[in-house]
Amino acid sequence: MAISEAWTDPDSLDRATGEVLTEAIWDGTISNEAWIAGQTSTGHIQSIRLGIPVDNSTGGTLTAGTLVYVSGYDASSGAPQVTKADADSRLAEYVLQADISDGTTGYAFRGYTLGSLDTSGSSVGDPIYLSATEGGWTAAALTGSAQLSQRVGVVVTSHASTGSVLFDLPGELLKIGSGQLQSGAVASGGKITAVATLGAKTGAQTSTSDSYIDLSSMSATLTTTKGGLLVWASCSADCDAANEEGYLALQLDSDGEVGIVSAVLGAGSSNQNAVLSTVYAWTSVSDASHTVDARFRKAGHTAGTWKVDTGTLLMMEFDD
Repeated sequence: MAISEAWTDPDSLDRATGEVLTEAIWDGTISNEAWIAGQTSTGHIQSIRLGIPVDNSTGGTLTAGTLVYVSGYDASSGAPQVTKADADSRLAEYVLQADISDGTTGYAFRGYTLGSLDTSGSSVGDPIYLSATEGGWTAAALTGSAQLSQRVGVVVTSHASTGSVLFDLPGELLKIGSGQLQSGAVASGGKITAVATLGAKTGAQTSTSDSYIDLSSMSATLTTTKGGLLVWASCSADCDAANEEGYLALQLDSDGEVGIVSAVLGAGSSNQNAVLSTVYAWTSVSDASHTVDARFRKAGHTAGTWKVDTGTLLMMEFDD
């Protein structure tokens, strides 16, 4: 490895006071981009200032502050190729500290302070996130079902024109979206690709019938093209008599009840609370709009009145 710049003899450093080299060597080149700021009391190297040589073959200039990931290798330059990261596809691994023209090489780093920004909507210390815009960042975490959420740095100056942010990669992965799931990774037969959720059931609903009734608000409709539907439902219920039995079930469209679960209240005490939960997966479902209802009934041999207070139903589609 060739050294192209003079540097201090390590033996002359006063280690007792924490003196350290202020130049770093990378692949035969001494670069001030990979430096530690002077002779510090601790003498440690900041990993975010260490860069790797990269090749830009994207077809356009990659500007300073662009968030990128390693996407290949260029044999002619002997450097990894990089591509703009975005929340719809790939996590950010590095950030550029200087522009790299198309067809040329430069350096990518784990950290960088980007200035001359409008950060007036944020406070110092607020996190920043990978954006859905290629190579960009945003002050708000993304919530799209197919998007990933990656924290990539923090706001270091809050100002309308001279604000700045500090990138510190790889940051923290807060969530992944359906676009990052392999087929078969979740649910029986494939990945979950769409979700319909229902909030908590509002208002009590009573039943004295031994025939199933629909539980109001515990219903979901989803247009699917994946062939599979997965539904989970749960409710809280009680009865005004002892030795009572109640049933929770699911119904797809007008088909028969499935996923049936029951709860039996103990002897000698009325108004006991029971929580009933069920889950069921339908396969070979036609490509169309389908509705699933949660249904409830009491046993035919009992005489009490059941009251369902709260409940939630979650419906998802998956590749069958």
